[in-house]
Amino acid sequence: MTTDTPRDTHTPGPWQSRRRHATAPIEIVAPDGQEVAITSARHPLDADDANARLIAAAPALLAAAEAVQLDLGDIEDGRGALRYRPSMVALHAAIDAATGTT
Repeated sequence: MTTDTPRDTHTPGPWQSRRRHATAPIEIVAPDGQEVAITSARHPLDADDANARLIAAAPALLAAAEAVQLDLGDIEDGRGALRYRPSMVALHAAIDAATGTT
């Protein structure tokens, strides 16, 4: 059973990643320069870069997912409601995870 709970707000995006020097962890920062996250620097540099890009894209990914959810909400696909298709169930679950909705 799913119940809506008050949603915490994340730090507004867009977020960007920056590395102070070649071997430093990557910082993910908000537009105002506030640090949102930092990579562990325990991973190979390529993985560190990929992790930082994914984290920095989080606000845009959430906004896009919410827009798709809104646009496709009640569309029928001829075989039943789209909301029951695995991809839509996964979309709803990802949004719930990102927003803390349970």
